Amino acid sequence: MDLSPLILNLPLSPCLAAQSLAVWAWTLCAVVATVVLIQTLIVSRYVELLRDASPGGLGDDGPLPRAAIVLSLRGADPSLAGVLRSLLDQDHPRYLVAVILDSADDPAREIVEAAAAAAPPGRLVVDVLSNPPQTCSLKCSALAQVVESLPADVEHVAFIDGDTRPYRSWLRDLVVRLDRPEIGAVTGNRWYAPATTGHGGLTRHFWNAGAVVQVWFNGIPWAGSLALRRDTIRDAGIIGSWRKSLSVDGTVGRCLNRHGKVVHFVPESMMLNDEEVERHSFQTWLVRQLVAARSTNTGWGVVLCHAGLMALCLAAPPLLAAAAVLLGDWTAACGSLIAIAVYWSGCLNAAAMIDRGVRGVATRQGDPPPAAPATPLASRLCAVVDAHVTHLTALWHASWCRTVQWRGIHYEILAPEEVRMLSYERFTSRLVKPGTSIT
Repeated sequence: MDLSPLILNLPLSPCLAAQSLAVWAWTLCAVVATVVLIQTLIVSRYVELLRDASPGGLGDDGPLPRAAIVLSLRGADPSLAGVLRSLLDQDHPRYLVAVILDSADDPAREIVEAAAAAAPPGRLVVDVLSNPPQTCSLKCSALAQVVESLPADVEHVAFIDGDTRPYRSWLRDLVVRLDRPEIGAVTGNRWYAPATTGHGGLTRHFWNAGAVVQVWFNGIPWAGSLALRRDTIRDAGIIGSWRKSLSVDGTVGRCLNRHGKVVHFVPESMMLNDEEVERHSFQTWLVRQLVAARSTNTGWGVVLCHAGLMALCLAAPPLLAAAAVLLGDWTAACGSLIAIAVYWSGCLNAAAMIDRGVRGVATRQGDPPPAAPATPLASRLCAVVDAHVTHLTALWHASWCRTVQWRGIHYEILAPEEVRMLSYERFTSRLVKPGTSIT
C-alpha cells in the first residue's frame, strides 16, 4: 500500500487545522456581530416607543364606559399598601377595584380592609376565593370568579399584580385603546430595576432586558398590566380556558389568537419594580414562567430559537478562544476575543438603553425613580452572564418538568388545557425579607 500521500500531508495538518480554526473564529465573530446588530436595531425600536410614550397624554375624549380593576392576592407583597392607594386614586371617572383574597385569613386582608375603609363607598369591593377547582391555578380560578361577579354595567376589565406601581392615569391609558375592533387586549410590561446591587436582583434585571423586548415583539400579554373588553372575555371563551390552565396571560394570548384578535402594547403602562430577589427564588420563578409558556405554547418556538442563539453566543467564543490559545493560533484567539467583547458589550448596552427608556416613562408617569445604583462593571458582567446561564438552565428544566410550585401550591401540567392542582392550603404569614419579592 502506498502511504506517501498520507505521509506527505502529515506536516501540513497542524497548519490546515490552524487555518480552519481561524476561519471558524472570524466567521463566529461575524455571526455574533450580526446578532448584536439585529438586537440593537430591535431594542432601538422598543426604546423609541418608550421615548414617545406620554402617560395621560390622550386626554379626555369623552365619557368612558365603567371599568373594573381586578387584583388577586395570595399573601401580601411588600408594596401592597402603596399599590392599593394608587388604584384608588385613578383619574378614570367610573371604576371600581375588585380585590379577591385567597382566604378569609389571608395575610393581605388587614391591608385591604384598611384601604377599603379609607376609600369612597363602593369603590373597593373584597371577595374571597371559594371552592377553587383542581383543574387550574388559584390565580386563574380567582380571576374567573371575580369577572363573573362584576356588575352588569362594567364594560372594561383591567388586571394588575400586587407588586406593581400603577400611576394615576394607568387605567385610562389602557382602556382608551380598546375601541379598535381588531384589538383584543392592551398590555404593558414590568421592568426590574433593583435599588441595590445584589446579585439576584441584578441577574433578574439583565434577564428582563431580553424578556420585555421578546414579549413586545411577539405580541404576548402580561397579566400584571392588562385590559380587555368584557365582551371579548366572553366571546373568546377566556373564563372557561382559565379554569383549565396554569397561566393567566398565556391563556389570554392563546384565546385571542384563536379568535383573530391582536394584543396591543402600551408603552405608557410600563411598570418599574425595584424589589430585590434571591437568585434561587428568581430561578424557581423563571422555571414556572417558562413552564407556563410551554403549556400554552405562547411563543414557545421563538423562546427556543432565542435560547439557541444565546447558547451559541455564550459558549462558542470562549471555547474557540481556549482552543486557539492551546494551538498557539493568535489570529483565531483574537477573533474569538473580539466576538466575546462585541456580544457582552452589546448586551450591557441594550439593557442600559431599555433602563433609560423605562426610567423616562416612570418620570413622565409622575413618579421619578431613584437613580440607578452605581454597579461595578465586573458585577454587571457577572450578572449578565449569569442571566444567560440561569435562563438556559431554567429552560432545560421547563422543557421536561411536569410540576411547578406557585406560592406554596404544586401543580401538574399535563397538556395546554389540562392542569391538576396537587394540593391546596391557605396562604399563611411567612417571614419575608423587607423589599423582597415572594414567589
